[in-house]
This record gives sequence, structure tokens and C-alpha cells, in this order.
Amino acid sequence: MTPRVLSSFLVILTLIIVAVLCSKKLPFLGYGILWFFITLIPTSSVVPSTIIVAEHRLYLPLIGLSFSFIEIIKRIEKQLFKLIFILPAIVILGILTVKRNYVWQSDYSLWKDALIKSPKKDRPYLGTGRYLS
Repeated sequence: MTPRVLSSFLVILTLIIVAVLCSKKLPFLGYGILWFFITLIPTSSVVPSTIIVAEHRLYLPLIGLSFSFIEIIKRIEKQLFKLIFILPAIVILGILTVKRNYVWQSDYSLWKDALIKSPKKDRPYLGTGRYLS
């Protein structure tokens, strides 16, 4: 087992333990983390897949993480700390959303981005070929 795999396993195991231990005192945090992992099981289980990264697989699990973040923000007492954590996140996520929207403007820009990010995969070449034909 490589150090990267071992450290990832330890982080996931720690999150699951925290979720189970926090379920009574901080229910949104505990259940949000558990929701994330449970809803990932059908699409990211032990069955191998040729598509390593597929962002659509995270749509449903991210609902659980949203509940976890709500619980964390709710527990922060001072308004100044909420602003320090929330405003940069909103700005960064907003900028990333605008950048991603430029990629999704047309089929060509989407497949071009896929080719740049995954030059060794077949799917971007097939998609580009279908678009250009």
C-alpha cells in the first residue's frame, strides 16, 4: 500500500468515525458525512470503472456535505468568524462557477477542455469527432 493510499484511507476512516461519534450531539454533521459516503457507494464501489472522474456522481452526495457545513457554520458563535469563512468561499466558488460556465458555452469548448484534461482517454476524442462530423 502506497503512502498516498494509506493516508487517504486514514482520512476517510477518521471522517466516518467522527460522523458516528457526532451523530447525537451534532446530528447534521454526523448524518451529513454518513450521507456523503453512503450515497457514493452505488457509483464508486469496488466495481472498476474506466471513468475515473465524473462530477455528476457527486451531485447527490454533496447534499450531505452541505448539511455538514450548515452544522459547522451554525456552531460558530461569532459573526466575524462566519464572515471570514463564508465570504471567501462564496467568492472562490463564484469565480470557479463563472470559469466553468465558459467551458460549457458550446459543445466544442466542452470537448476541447476534456481533451486538454484527459489526452489519453477515448471519450473526449469520440465526443470531439461527433461534434465535428
